[in-house]
Amino acid sequence: MEEYLPSDFAEGFLVERYRARGGGADREVAHYHDHYEVYLSLGDGVTFFIDNQVHTVRHHDILIIPPFTAHRTIYRPTALRDRILLLFTEASVAPVFGPEGMARLHRMVARTQFTLPEDVAGPLAASLLARIPPPPPAGAAADALRPLKMKLGTLAFLLDLLDLYESGRLVAAETLPTAREKRVSEAVRHISLHHRERLTLEDLSRACYMDKYYLCHAFKEVTGMGVNAYVNQIRLAEAEKLLRGTDGSVERIAEAVGYGSASRFIERFREKHGMTPARFRGAL
Repeated sequence: MEEYLPSDFAEGFLVERYRARGGGADREVAHYHDHYEVYLSLGDGVTFFIDNQVHTVRHHDILIIPPFTAHRTIYRPTALRDRILLLFTEASVAPVFGPEGMARLHRMVARTQFTLPEDVAGPLAASLLARIPPPPPAGAAADALRPLKMKLGTLAFLLDLLDLYESGRLVAAETLPTAREKRVSEAVRHISLHHRERLTLEDLSRACYMDKYYLCHAFKEVTGMGVNAYVNQIRLAEAEKLLRGTDGSVERIAEAVGYGSASRFIERFREKHGMTPARFRGAL
């Protein structure tokens, strides 16, 4: 599974162009990151599961995925997988945007999916790609200015999006989930509200009025993972936010996010991050 690590980022920014025809799921399971992801779709045949919603993405749609939000990408077998991906951290843009600018940016990124006007999308994509040169060929010297170009290109793109949003030209796209996707969304919402409690598959199926076998099958089809694995991921995402933003003890965080014991939390955290929560916090 492709993962983006802190070392991949140039000053908290990363821009990537990907284009291919066909293939299976881009991401086999729902996952989360500690940074924003912005997708500009230049292809077709892609569906995103984000938080508790399924989004069918069309040509020139834009998706904005906030930090610590579970998401999964699914392509149809014959889809044109063509998109520009921007990654940035909150800390990397805040000093540039300032408090008022960040408040305006947060209003925009609170919405997930947008549609760009045809006369805007092409020039916007071309402008971004012109600012971000491709990586050098293998063995060639790295461009010392590429990190700066990536940073300035991403910031300019975000400002362009914000102008389009505030002028009403960046239109929120409606989602059209299937009946099965709606049922899974109900289950995900219930997990989001109750993951801090003891939550079993039987509890979830009763709360959502679904047969548990149907729920298991539908849930894995949409999210790429089982119910228990998803509950664990939601707890880990919340725990990571608490480790970053508070000085609460590991025991207190384990209890706050729904783990029955600190040892269970440490075990699950180590499985995901390759280190204990205490070591993770110390490395921040």
